[in-house]
Amino acid sequence: MGSIARELRKAIRSAAPELEECVKWNAPNWRGRALVLCLMVYPDHLNLGLWRGAELASSFPMVEGTGKSLRHVKVKSLAQARSVGIRALVLAAVELDRR
Repeated sequence: MGSIARELRKAIRSAAPELEECVKWNAPNWRGRALVLCLMVYPDHLNLGLWRGAELASSFPMVEGTGKSLRHVKVKSLAQARSVGIRALVLAAVELDRR
């Protein structure tokens, strides 16, 4: 999972260099005006957490979860971490944070 996590961090930095990386609840998080993204490690995948993911779920079918606000995308491969869909999702989450 380490290589996928490194790739996701690189993708987030590339798409949203203005976000500040921080550690909350022993996990990497990225903050703009508020918390925007986080990574959660599981044995067979990583979750790219979206703090306002419920607001993005209708536009991005890959977003999962039932939380009132926090949702996630399961990332299981390097190719998925590098995908245009992940980049678009990160950009949408940053734009939502800016508003």
